[in-house]
Amino acid sequence: MIAVSRTFETVTPESAEEGDFADSGFIYQDRELTFRELVRELQDGGFSEPSCYPIPAGFSPWVSQADSSTNYRTGAETRESLHLADDSKARYWIKALRMTLPSRCFRKE
Repeated sequence: MIAVSRTFETVTPESAEEGDFADSGFIYQDRELTFRELVRELQDGGFSEPSCYPIPAGFSPWVSQADSSTNYRTGAETRESLHLADDSKARYWIKALRMTLPSRCFRKE
């Protein structure tokens, strides 16, 4: 099992003026997923932006959604990220990222 955490950050027009999030936190923390569930979570959640680009040596501690969801009534934008919670499972995280992210995200080794 691979432990991951899913987080969110919400920016409103008011919080953007102050350079901060209006709200942020965990959707879930340290959830245990099988490798197949992790790949599905990365794909279905739209997680396609690594925390660093290109990914050095195939490792990125988190990936974020490319597009935020927007509440058009309030102007608030929410974006989610998926984080590896257990570094001892990094090799499975790397394999899942290689299966779901474009090859341009990875530094040539």
